[in-house]
Amino acid sequence: MPLIPRARYTDESRFTLETYNYSKLPNGCIRLLRRVPNSRPAVYTLEEVDTFRLVDDPNWIVSAVKYCVISYVRGSSALTHFIICNDRKLAVPCSVYELLLDISEASVWIDAICINQADSKEKAASVDLMEMIYGKANLLYVWLGPGSYDSPLAMISLKKLASRVLHETDESLEQPYFDPQPAQAIGLETGDARIKRALEHLYCRPWFKRLWTFQEIVMGRNVVVACGREMMGWSSFIVATRALSRLRSTRYLVKLREDGSGNVSILDGILEMEDFIRLYRDKTQVWDGAPNFVTLLEVAQRKDVSDPRDKIYAILNLARPNIRRRILIEYRHEGEAALLRLIIDAGKACIDNDNTLSLLQLVSSTKRNPRLPSWCPDINSTQPRNMSLNPWGMAGIKEWGLQERPCASFQEGKDDLHAPGFRLDKVARVVQTSFVWSNTCLDAEHPSREDAIHNFEWIYECMDFELLENVAQKPIAKKARRSLEEIPLTFILTLIGGILVGNSNTESEIRAAYKRIISIWRSVFLGLRRKPLTLLENATVNRLQAGLMQNCRYRRVFSTQDGYIGVGPPDTMAGDTICILYGSRTPHLLRFGKSKTELLGDVYLTECMCLEDTVTRGVKLPQMRCL
Repeated sequence: MPLIPRARYTDESRFTLETYNYSKLPNGCIRLLRRVPNSRPAVYTLEEVDTFRLVDDPNWIVSAVKYCVISYVRGSSALTHFIICNDRKLAVPCSVYELLLDISEASVWIDAICINQADSKEKAASVDLMEMIYGKANLLYVWLGPGSYDSPLAMISLKKLASRVLHETDESLEQPYFDPQPAQAIGLETGDARIKRALEHLYCRPWFKRLWTFQEIVMGRNVVVACGREMMGWSSFIVATRALSRLRSTRYLVKLREDGSGNVSILDGILEMEDFIRLYRDKTQVWDGAPNFVTLLEVAQRKDVSDPRDKIYAILNLARPNIRRRILIEYRHEGEAALLRLIIDAGKACIDNDNTLSLLQLVSSTKRNPRLPSWCPDINSTQPRNMSLNPWGMAGIKEWGLQERPCASFQEGKDDLHAPGFRLDKVARVVQTSFVWSNTCLDAEHPSREDAIHNFEWIYECMDFELLENVAQKPIAKKARRSLEEIPLTFILTLIGGILVGNSNTESEIRAAYKRIISIWRSVFLGLRRKPLTLLENATVNRLQAGLMQNCRYRRVFSTQDGYIGVGPPDTMAGDTICILYGSRTPHLLRFGKSKTELLGDVYLTECMCLEDTVTRGVKLPQMRCL
């Protein structure tokens, strides 16, 4: 198409031209939005390009198309603005209009324009091509949104911080708090409230909380972060973010949460993106660069989407091929029945391709949906805790070994899970309250009074000497409720899920951190003054609280008939059966009924988390059917 002369259109032309209508997109093609050089106001053309021309290979006989992609948050889908495209006016959302003002690339791919949003078939086909579209682009712009009054200050501060911490060693950056001199140079350590407020506003932008943007940043290359017209490289952005997460003066940023569950901070979520980027690009991995799909589902649970089906579709391009082949992207069928079918099919694909049954660990991290099988987590429900999908070892009974282990399976056309395993123990007594932390902006050293009172009472209910006598294998004096000296170490490890609380995780470190956090709750409860913690003490206490948040929040502590202490799902009841399903990395809690067996969720018992240290007896069960 010939270029449009510069003076042909005025600003009013966007309202007087005829409306642009999308034509049918041929198979194997995408659209690219090209900006006419020197056009004022900006004039664009939409061109169809064969995907084979996206191949970036110097030996390729056809010259590769050069273009960039833009990762952004669309926000409202209302088409409130117009651009001139192919001699027509094209209605676009406000966010798209604003990003085109900030980013003036000659050739771009933007989903809101380059995909006919009214054609569900084209949308599904384009989602299938996302990996190629983002992977072959020369540049990926992460557009955080239009500039605000303090966004330039935030971006400039991040660029300065990144340039000043590049000399730091990896070891120093891994410490809880490293040398604050780089932060002092940009004003963070001198109490400059303007910078802190600007950084908070920047990191709270919606881009960091969306699931589609998570997939896009993982698949893209040559990434540039843009906020308004301020830009910086992604690698520098990550360096600055990692530094902020370890500076005491910016601990307030670590407390900002990326979802309502309060489990993952925004900064940790950004660093998690970088971990996935490295895994995805490292083709030497045993997964051929594709992350475990259950791990992706765990990320999807706490990210935002506009369409609930996108909790699965938005991560599908990051999955292994055998998972992608099992799930059909289909936007034409709507309604709850289609959504539930999609969730079940995704769950079955996970179990069929993962002998460790890691999907079952998500069951107790979601609100139960009675319209789904008990083994199938509802990934659209809220997630009360951050999962740990890679425990130290494989759960089991060591004298039975792992040889000739049958796998869980489904009958053809059925959704019932057939899972062989063995019964380990039964729940005897359940603590009726749970660990709480209602204000996630407070760290372990400064709990709210309500949380301190509740947790102080909860921990002593858990430490009831009758509950712990079998664990300690000796009588526990009532004074132990005050001294804490006779509390079994396995009890503390069970509460925190075995998480590291110090550099060496010795018994003395664990007990010291445990005493400190109870002392903090007691002092707040009674209104007593206490000595501030040192940096090292603060770090160990916060690590211990991280274990409590992960393992005990919204969950129940219980004792078993054989004298073990465990942590299980929120609806744990006396009489429920602790089982180990063949291949699973954790024990699970099952409720046997007259007509069905219900899977309640995963269980943490310190003695059963590694084959080398696990219990040595159990009762083998026939193949069970979990409904």
